Amino acid sequence: MTIQPLTTVYEFRDLGDMDAITTYFTDYELGRGMVTLVCYGNAWSSYFGAMGGNTIQEFFEKAGMDYLVNKLGNAQTLKQRKCDHNYLLRVIHAVKRELANADVTREREAEAVGFLGLQSSGSK
Repeated sequence: MTIQPLTTVYEFRDLGDMDAITTYFTDYELGRGMVTLVCYGNAWSSYFGAMGGNTIQEFFEKAGMDYLVNKLGNAQTLKQRKCDHNYLLRVIHAVKRELANADVTREREAEAVGFLGLQSSGSK
């Protein structure tokens, strides 16, 4: 049996002074996955093979900023300049912020559905 990886794609827009960011989270299995960030013609990608029992998105949300910058910015073709490091740091920060905002929105929607005694659209 062949198991296909599951990829979730987010495109974050209206980020103030930043261009849109497209984020790909690919889970190969629980605890193993890859993240790819694309912003204004630049792309960063890294594989994570030891994430405990987390999906790649859960791991990304929990991981420290410096750790992610070091993993994603470790490409040999990436110029290791301070401005590149700072740019990637801003991209990761924006993605983490947008994911956190999306989680809060989903939690509020779920609370509102429960409070109103309604069933969510996914429930039967």
